[in-house]
Amino acid sequence: MAKSRKDSYLAIALLLAVALFLALTNPGQGDFKAWMEIQSAKSAKSGGSGLLNGALSAAGSLKGSLKSGLFERSNLGLASLYSRKTGSGATAESYLGLARTFIKLK
Repeated sequence: MAKSRKDSYLAIALLLAVALFLALTNPGQGDFKAWMEIQSAKSAKSGGSGLLNGALSAAGSLKGSLKSGLFERSNLGLASLYSRKTGSGATAESYLGLARTFIKLK
């Protein structure tokens, strides 16, 4: 009986530790903006070379900065949901922010 209670306390402590970790590393709007700029720069960089590559990288960074402003953040406590709506109100793109990483959902 004592072993079972000890195991349940350990499981609860572990769940609380994971929840605390996720809450502390929940990405904010600034994290998403920086990630979006990096992703845009990477996609621009893969298309050119030399001076043109630098210009495309800067343009990609600007594009990511502008695009990240179109996303609305929903704070879920342990994670964040970033979504961009179309003119008709449908979700065009969405990303899940979890532990300072982002996963494209749509």
